[in-house]
Amino acid sequence: MLNQFLLLQYLLFMNPQIGLDFDLVTQNCFVFNSTSQVNAANRVCHNAVPKTVEIGKIKKYFMETQFTWVVDATDLESINNLEQNGLEFKGAFPAMMLDLVNFDLPKYDDHVTKIDLNNIEALKTWDLIVSQSFGRPAQELLKAINLFKQKIPNNLKLYVGYYYDQPVSAGMAIYHQDVVSLHLIGTLSEFRNKGLGELITKQMLFDAKNQNYKQAILLASVLGKPVYQKIGFKEYAIYNMYGN
Repeated sequence: MLNQFLLLQYLLFMNPQIGLDFDLVTQNCFVFNSTSQVNAANRVCHNAVPKTVEIGKIKKYFMETQFTWVVDATDLESINNLEQNGLEFKGAFPAMMLDLVNFDLPKYDDHVTKIDLNNIEALKTWDLIVSQSFGRPAQELLKAINLFKQKIPNNLKLYVGYYYDQPVSAGMAIYHQDVVSLHLIGTLSEFRNKGLGELITKQMLFDAKNQNYKQAILLASVLGKPVYQKIGFKEYAIYNMYGN
């Protein structure tokens, strides 16, 4: 398996090699600012225990803008420092991985479409599905996606899934070196439990494998974890989310 900290950076939209640069770096910490007010789109992580002065500097950097600090659930010293400096626990999520090399996938594109990033209406449809699925402001989410379009147009893939010709599910894939990271896989609430999340995930995996990517990674939600396990993903870490 690749270095776990490197994989965490991929999960948090932090990969300078493809153009997602760090916006702030301290001695032990790395910050990505999407310019959006959506906390999950603004990410922080560290490769050694963050010091109080670093935490203070990052809080001052974001000011009133929300952000999410992601920390390994076993890193108790860092967790204590974050809590002592006023950051609040928001939830815990499993990081999961799938080996694409030895995994056979059929093609699922009859019900899933990879959208043109320059198609404004298609992008709005994707944005609406994701914002409703995750309860996030559509305009703020679109800010982050537009930043990705600007920085990594060749590494960003957005997908929409259909139920009887109605767009109801969506997902995002970011291509790194040999790894594809999957994000924002969601289905409108009234269409859940119909296999649509599994469908769109498999299509993203199929496309990545077809382009010779070796591994797929994602952060799973409580609802999503059983779906990903069914596909073949294995948990390799638990990450706690903290925020301001």
